[in-house]
Amino acid sequence: MTRRFCLFLCTAFALSAQTSTVWKQVWSDEFNAASGSPPDSSKWNFDLGNNNGWGNGELENYTNSAQNAFQDGKGNLVIRAIRDSAGSYTSARLQTGSPGASTHTADGNWQYGRIAARIKLPFGQGVWPAFWMLGENFVTAGWPTCGELDIMENFGTFHDNSNVNNGTAHGPGYSGGAGISKSYMLPRGQRVYDDYHVYSIEWAPDSVEWFVDGVSFHKVTPASLPKGARWVFNAPFFILLNLAVGGPKTFLGTPDPNAAFPRQDMLVDYVRVYQAAPAVAGAPAIMPGGVVNAAWSGHACTGHPRRGLRGGPRRHDDYRHWHGPFSVLARRCFRLGERRRGRADLRFAVTDRFSDPVGDAHLARCRREGAARNRRKRCRDGHDLAGCSVAVPA
Repeated sequence: MTRRFCLFLCTAFALSAQTSTVWKQVWSDEFNAASGSPPDSSKWNFDLGNNNGWGNGELENYTNSAQNAFQDGKGNLVIRAIRDSAGSYTSARLQTGSPGASTHTADGNWQYGRIAARIKLPFGQGVWPAFWMLGENFVTAGWPTCGELDIMENFGTFHDNSNVNNGTAHGPGYSGGAGISKSYMLPRGQRVYDDYHVYSIEWAPDSVEWFVDGVSFHKVTPASLPKGARWVFNAPFFILLNLAVGGPKTFLGTPDPNAAFPRQDMLVDYVRVYQAAPAVAGAPAIMPGGVVNAAWSGHACTGHPRRGLRGGPRRHDDYRHWHGPFSVLARRCFRLGERRRGRADLRFAVTDRFSDPVGDAHLARCRREGAARNRRKRCRDGHDLAGCSVAVPA
């Protein structure tokens, strides 16, 4: 049973690679500069000040200080919210676009594609991180006519967002509290502040679809809008990252002034932009939906936890973060085997870091029931079928 299903699994994965279009990465920031370095000014502008609460009654004052926005030397951008001894808050807000920015060293905007970021969130009362997009015509058309896409928005302790991502589309006639929104809850007790998660949208003409760790949870089309409302998302948009602090007029409330305000850090591993492109035979690529092109050397699902795919990435966590139809089939295949608690030892090698919707724990459960006591025994069932091999540590 296991072998037959895994044969189907690998065949399905190979067939998925025959799709005529792939996601081609066209822009990214990996935040690999030395510790203390500022954000790359060729890619990011700063918004500065409080700007009357940024339309939301927020408390923070945005700065370009190295205390509020810096690279940590470990592959992250850190956006840090700080409360000083007087009770005032500072933080940072960055954008790739120039419209409305306080600095104008970059002007990145895109129309359609896959927009993704891998982020570990802060959490607390009044703590409000976001990864989002605004229309390039923001200054001339104004908000909400320009359109806004909230890819990741977390409301802290408000409605206990410890395991929640909120995805929302705002436009004329459907903005603010009337935005077209949906929430996603992380599975199996995961928390947004315990680990990194990949927040993304796949954006095409007349369609925007939201994902967390490769799981689709929200899709908006012109048919989703209120009657007579205008679709404004077939136009260029730019990316923003910020960490706000709620004020007394915001729905999520303010941090408790009598309680300690622990260091609130939003850690961004990367921001990447992909656009659809014709598939090139034999080339590594990410398929729509985030699946690696299995046709590449016939080794799309061959890997080892300490080594990368041939010619592929070398970072240890690259193999752990992937998603798509193959992931769903793989989980079913391995769930036929051992159901054991604990962290996974199994890794899949892929050419990009996309979080597996079920995480490492499920991938480790690949032994049949009779081998449940032997955690380190190799998972032999279903391997090396149709060129699909999985390396498991001994």
